[in-house]
Amino acid sequence: MKKIFPLILILAVMFSGGQAWAADAFVIAVFPFDVSSSEPQDQLRISIQENLTSRLSEAGARGIPVREVNRLVQAGGRRLDMSSVRDLAGELGADFALFGSLTVVGSHWSLDVRLLDSMGIRQPQSIFTEGSSLNNMVSQYDRLVREIIALASGQEQVSRVDVLGTRRIESDAVMQIMTSKPGGVYSPEAVNNDLRAIWAMGYFDDVRIDVESGVAGRILTVNVVEKPSVRQVLIVGASEVSEDDLREQAGLRAFQVYRPEVIGEIEGKILSVYRNAGYYNAKIRTAVEDLEGGEKSITFNIEEGNKSFIKSIRFVGNAQVDEDDLKEQMATSEKGWFTWITSANVLEPEKLNQDTERLSDYYISLGYLDSRVGEPAVTMEGDDIIITINVEEGSRYSLSSLSLSGDMLISQQELVPALTLQPGDWFEREKLRADISYITTLYADQGFAFADVRPNMSLDRVNHSVSMDYTVTRGQKVYFERILITGNNRTRDKVIRREFSVAEGDLFSSTALRQGTMRLRALDYFEDVSIATPKGSAEDRMDLRIDVKEKRTGQIQLGVGYSTADSAMIMGSVGEMNLFGLGQQLTFSGSIGGKGNRYIISFTEPWFLDSPVSFGVDVYDWDREYNSYTRRTTGGRIRMGWPTPWDRVRLYTYYTYEISDLYDLQPYASSYYIRESAGQHSTSSLRAILRRDTRDNAFLTTQGSDVSLSVEYAPEELGGNVNFIRVIGDGSVYLPLWFGHVGVVHGRLGWMTGTGDDDNMPIFERFFMGGINTMRGFRYMSVGERDPATNDYMGGDYLALLNLEYRFPLLEKMGLMGVVFTDIGNVWGSSWEFTDLRQSVGLGIRWNSPLGPLRLEYGYIIDPMDGDGTGGWEFTVGSVF
Repeated sequence: MKKIFPLILILAVMFSGGQAWAADAFVIAVFPFDVSSSEPQDQLRISIQENLTSRLSEAGARGIPVREVNRLVQAGGRRLDMSSVRDLAGELGADFALFGSLTVVGSHWSLDVRLLDSMGIRQPQSIFTEGSSLNNMVSQYDRLVREIIALASGQEQVSRVDVLGTRRIESDAVMQIMTSKPGGVYSPEAVNNDLRAIWAMGYFDDVRIDVESGVAGRILTVNVVEKPSVRQVLIVGASEVSEDDLREQAGLRAFQVYRPEVIGEIEGKILSVYRNAGYYNAKIRTAVEDLEGGEKSITFNIEEGNKSFIKSIRFVGNAQVDEDDLKEQMATSEKGWFTWITSANVLEPEKLNQDTERLSDYYISLGYLDSRVGEPAVTMEGDDIIITINVEEGSRYSLSSLSLSGDMLISQQELVPALTLQPGDWFEREKLRADISYITTLYADQGFAFADVRPNMSLDRVNHSVSMDYTVTRGQKVYFERILITGNNRTRDKVIRREFSVAEGDLFSSTALRQGTMRLRALDYFEDVSIATPKGSAEDRMDLRIDVKEKRTGQIQLGVGYSTADSAMIMGSVGEMNLFGLGQQLTFSGSIGGKGNRYIISFTEPWFLDSPVSFGVDVYDWDREYNSYTRRTTGGRIRMGWPTPWDRVRLYTYYTYEISDLYDLQPYASSYYIRESAGQHSTSSLRAILRRDTRDNAFLTTQGSDVSLSVEYAPEELGGNVNFIRVIGDGSVYLPLWFGHVGVVHGRLGWMTGTGDDDNMPIFERFFMGGINTMRGFRYMSVGERDPATNDYMGGDYLALLNLEYRFPLLEKMGLMGVVFTDIGNVWGSSWEFTDLRQSVGLGIRWNSPLGPLRLEYGYIIDPMDGDGTGGWEFTVGSVF
């Protein structure tokens, strides 16, 4: 049967009028090739077999696996010639066999290939190819395979393909997309497909493929007429938008093929650029000019018009939710006082689409579960933009019932009252998320690391209510097996470990991990901190992997600063924040300025005797010129920080001893307090500060608070001759509003009294206010009572201050913020008198500049008194020591 099969195929071809054989109608066996070379080429011998076999299979024929062919050749032990190859091919069940020889002389090679049919009915066919380097042999395989398929199938070949008429388009680019290749099977259908493919390139005005017969097969001649090219692209009238931006975003380039159908697409891209910049009335007229040689010149004439701003955002259908509340959810806003800075009043379609998603999310978060927010409609009124958004609120859903089921650690009666979302409340998604997080954390803190809380909601669309059941699957308790620390080449393991309140063998706690990670990042020793909790040796064991990337902790800083209080300053510091990898800090800093000099050496051990108690020592020397006198102070202090049972709260204690000298009294400095304070004074005091600081940033704070209560006591028993009690309460609250805007409320109350034989305090120990850090607009230390005789500021024993600020981003990427403020307060000599408050208002900017924190603020004094002036600018930049 095997010997009859090829004959049947040949007869089928004859009776079908020469129709092509299908490539998958025959099986080919590729035999080892003889290799003639001065160097061993056994690997190349196998490579020829494998490459031809795999590529013939890819072309549709079925190649006998090389292993089977070679196994039969080795078993036969015969020399490969036409007779033996034909016999072996028949045993393998192959219709055709390939064998031949490779000759390598130097780098030149030639490959002779013989194609035999296993029945011996057809004459052997020869194929020859050669090359100048063995490296390019692989590139010849595709042509070889095409010729082999054509010869085996008995079809006519394509002997040559010529491309005529190309000037700018490479001929190879045309041939690349054609399926008709030299050496391949000729097919009229394939030629028609090639014609369509060349047309689809879009580069030609005319395409024709001529076919003629040659000695070795059909010759295809592709005749093309190229479309004209664009010699130049001109943009006229672009002044508000960069021409480079237009060219880049619209894809405008010269020397491209001219395609009229693309002009409209380019115009749309240009208009899109203008609309994103706020020019909604921009228009384009395009002119195309014929140049010599059939080339084109394209000119885009642009009428930019006036910039359009969003005049109004209107909502239709919002019966329950206030329009102002909806507008606060949007990044797009109406034209206002500060929108020219943020560009929020310029219509950006992508941002508006995101706003629609925010509004939809906002409605659902409020419990309007059936609400829908329509696509915004944008209309023009002259140069103004009107945005109309249709809303279908639907009914607001409330929580009708709340229950918990599953693996309960705490009874439902105890847990339900602790949740934020309660029966009778409006259903709010943020409360739902908070409650899921609360329950999950509750379980995780008791060792159930994989506890799952799934909310099961049942909607009652008639009564518009939600029935909620939290199903809890707690899993099993998980214990920490190993704590592995990597990446710390310098920092000691214990410095990292001590920030986590867990050890090997402890129950898993998500709160401990979260707080430990926060504390580790706050050390500022590492560029990156990565926490992972892979599975341990058993289901109830988990490893804690802490991977850190260290950064340089040594600091050398030099800078120039300026403030209206201290004039110009040259500042510098040298420090190591992670001394010897032990987490200790040692710094020396100083400043030299027009009104004073300051030097300080500080050492801090954050974990004294391996306990969470910090210990530090400061030694300092500074002098400063005031309006009426000069003060020099030399001293030192010992400080300690203590943990407390309350989250983020620490207790700080200080012992300070310093000697101050008041000298260079000016002739007009005849105030009683100043004259009484002249000379040398010693202060020996104890101070305690209870502080809670949750700010996210010390300078450009966006959320959190910083609240402290300070009590300082300097009794005679400690050895100083300045004796007093001073109490100061200070607090700041930072309220994130919307889109980076922040509200700030800061307040301070202070009281002090002398405790020695002489209750009068030296002038420098009393409270003073005025200047950029207390009450802006007022001169430094100019708020409070004055000596009636000399008009000197005397300070006071009582202080009250309130600062209200509204901060908003100006250039967010640069960290530049604007601020509007009002300051209210005063200093009194004998008691708080809140009816006698001073006030100023103003505005300014904040920038975390390369030189350090920068503040530029103007304060205007409301109801100024004699000598106050009306206010003024204040400026400070650079580090403060």
